[in-house]
Amino acid sequence: MKKNTSFLKQPTERSRVQMYDYTYQGIQSHLDSNLKKIQCSIVCDKFYVLTTGKVYRPNSKEFSYQQGETGLIFTGKGAGHFENSYKLYHMGEEVGNLLAHPNENHLIYSEDNVKLELQNNLLYKSDWIEVFSEIMTDLGLQIQSFTQVDIAIDGLNHIIDFLNFYQKQSPENKLIRMIGSRAPKNKASSKVPSPKFSPHAFNHESMRYENFRIGNPQTKLITCYNKSSELRRLSSHKTYIPEFWSANGVSQEHDVWRLEMRLKSSAVKGITNFDFTKLVEPHYLASIFKTLCDKFFEFAKVNPNDSNQRRDNQKIPLIPYENLNGKLLEKSKREPSDGLFKAKMTISGYYENLYRNLMDEEAKEAGFQLVKYYQERYHIHDWVQFQVPKWKEKWSTVAI
Repeated sequence: MKKNTSFLKQPTERSRVQMYDYTYQGIQSHLDSNLKKIQCSIVCDKFYVLTTGKVYRPNSKEFSYQQGETGLIFTGKGAGHFENSYKLYHMGEEVGNLLAHPNENHLIYSEDNVKLELQNNLLYKSDWIEVFSEIMTDLGLQIQSFTQVDIAIDGLNHIIDFLNFYQKQSPENKLIRMIGSRAPKNKASSKVPSPKFSPHAFNHESMRYENFRIGNPQTKLITCYNKSSELRRLSSHKTYIPEFWSANGVSQEHDVWRLEMRLKSSAVKGITNFDFTKLVEPHYLASIFKTLCDKFFEFAKVNPNDSNQRRDNQKIPLIPYENLNGKLLEKSKREPSDGLFKAKMTISGYYENLYRNLMDEEAKEAGFQLVKYYQERYHIHDWVQFQVPKWKEKWSTVAI
């Protein structure tokens, strides 16, 4: 019996146009009616800087010191191209990591380069720019460059559907195109190649991709992924992110998908009049995102009746920039005090020894009394109660 292969035939121009009109109108009507209703949030989700300055070298594995309200605790090892890494504290709160003293194998750093990486949870607080500035002042550091700045938009759940639709198109029945300069025909061409479009994490049950990456991770990359799923799988302690969503009206009835732009140093340098102090302002973040999406993360309909397929009026709107909310969470309650840093480090050390079962009963009782004293002296009872579950999860090796 002869197989029926009619479905493999190329569509006629008439059928192609009809299919195009129906499909695109469906997409367009959905976007037009829903974009204005979408409540989504925008935030600076990563902030790494390369600075210049002097950081003391450790003289033991227990080395630590404090300058102003900023404290450093040596981790006992180095990281990357740096010989020494430190946990970074501000007013007793752990707020990031600091890398200092480039090793002999480096080719890009100077002797006085210091890399500072803020913790993710700090970036969701309304005072993180203030904290960062105080750290820079306390340690006497100067900004040399911004090594990575990530901007995340949460709540754009329709984009994963759109990207899957785009990915499944065939060359013969292409309805949507990605806007960008075509790849140069020769090395002398001035045109920049279109960004690399890469689908990842194929789900064999839904027959859909659950992650897309557009661009180059060494310069500028946009990625779309299920943030709710990631939090459940990897970051159960990041309760501040759902709190941030709630504060900005992002629905959590279903999983929240994230569209994230990751900018390395060269991309940040390309931002005209870049002002890091405005990274707490949603409109400023949105303006950066929108500007850097130009001819990079933009799509347009393919109109078979239009000979000029490069027209901007064919663009498909995907991001409701006017609806991006970025109300940050309230800043942490901090009490400036010369002894607060030492008190919190002592309490942290006590619970580490407790949960690692390194103390006898006498040491446990003596440590408990000291913890009690510090809690009353510096009014940090709530802070201790908040930290204890995290310390237990981090340091427990046996049931206690």
